[in-house]
Amino acid sequence: MSDDGVGQAGAEAVRAAWGRIDAWLRKWGPDSYARLAPPAEPGAVAAAEAALHMRFPAELRASLGCHDGAGGEGVLPVKPPLSAAGIVRYWTRWMELTEEEREFGDPEEEGEPSWHPR
Repeated sequence: MSDDGVGQAGAEAVRAAWGRIDAWLRKWGPDSYARLAPPAEPGAVAAAEAALHMRFPAELRASLGCHDGAGGEGVLPVKPPLSAAGIVRYWTRWMELTEEEREFGDPEEEGEPSWHPR
């Protein structure tokens, strides 16, 4: 999405969702809340966008503006969102895979997310 009204509406929805998650964790999971990453520095987001030669969607920029990733395993269910720098690391690793490796999915490395293209 672009930074037009639609993208901005999505960004507001992301900020509101993080607000609800933060409030719930402060009350019911204060240890997890304390481990959440702080907001990404604007320079970190700009550096990630420059490294990937793209502007992130407004929703992703909003999420990174709330928390630069989730602060590690166990804070949120399943896999935590990546930080701005983590997005670049993961994209770089994915692009270094061979076509066959991409077809069958990236072997998961400790602490790194993985997906299958299908």
